[in-house]
Amino acid sequence: MALKLEECADLDRLFKLCEDNNMNINLEKNAPDHDFNNINNKIKIAVARDAALNLIYPENLEILKKFGAEIVFISLLKDKNLPDDIGGLYLPGGYPECHAKELYENLAMREDILKIIQNGLPVVAEGGGFLYLGQEIKNQDGESYRMTGILPGKAFPVGRPVRFGYAYMTAREDSLLFRAGDRVPVHAFHYWDSTENGSDFEFQKPISKRTWRGGFANANLYAAFSRLYFPGRPEIAERFVQAAKKYKNIE
Repeated sequence: MALKLEECADLDRLFKLCEDNNMNINLEKNAPDHDFNNINNKIKIAVARDAALNLIYPENLEILKKFGAEIVFISLLKDKNLPDDIGGLYLPGGYPECHAKELYENLAMREDILKIIQNGLPVVAEGGGFLYLGQEIKNQDGESYRMTGILPGKAFPVGRPVRFGYAYMTAREDSLLFRAGDRVPVHAFHYWDSTENGSDFEFQKPISKRTWRGGFANANLYAAFSRLYFPGRPEIAERFVQAAKKYKNIE
C-alpha cells in the first residue's frame, strides 16, 4: 500500500495541505484563490441534521459561512416546516432508509419541501438527502414509504456497496453549482440504489477508468449519490450562497 501511495499520490502536497489550517484550500495546483474579506449580507441556509441525515463534512459548512451563509439546522423527523427566511437547503448524507417510516409520517415537512423547491429554492442533496427527494424508500424489511417526490427514482437495498469510493464527476451542462465541463473529485458510499439515478454528470473511476452517468442538476438543484468537498472547489460553495441570496433578493 505504501508503494502504491508513493506511485499515485503527490505526498509532498498532501503533507503541505495537512499543515494548512486555512479553510481557503485549493486542491488543484492551478485553482484560483478566493477573497473572503469583503463578504457582506448574510443569507440563511437550512441544513438537515438529525438521525436520518447527518453525514456532512464540517469544512463544507465552514466555507459556506465564509461566503456569507448563516447555517440553520433543521430536523426532517421532528420539524413541521422549513424556516420562512432561508435562501437555500442542504440535505447531506445519512441513513433515511433506517427512518423511512418516520420521514413518511412527517407529511407537513415533506409537503413544505416539495412546495418550496418547486418555487425555486436552491437545494443541494447528497447521498441520503438525494434519496429523500425521490419517490419512495424501501427499508431492509421490504416496506416502502413515500418521500418528497421531487425526483423520479425509488430507492431500494442492494446488500453491497454501489459505485463505491472515489471518482471524478464532470458536469454536462451549466447548473446551480457547476458550469459545463467542470470536473471535480467526489466520493460515494451507499448500500441503497435508485431506479432513476439521473444523467446530468459523467463519472469516471480514477484507476479503472470505468464510466457511468448519474445525478440531477438544474439552475436550482444538485442531487446525486456523490458527496462534494467544498474546500477543494470553493467556487461551488460560493455559487450556492450566491444563488441563495438571489432567491431572497439580497445583493
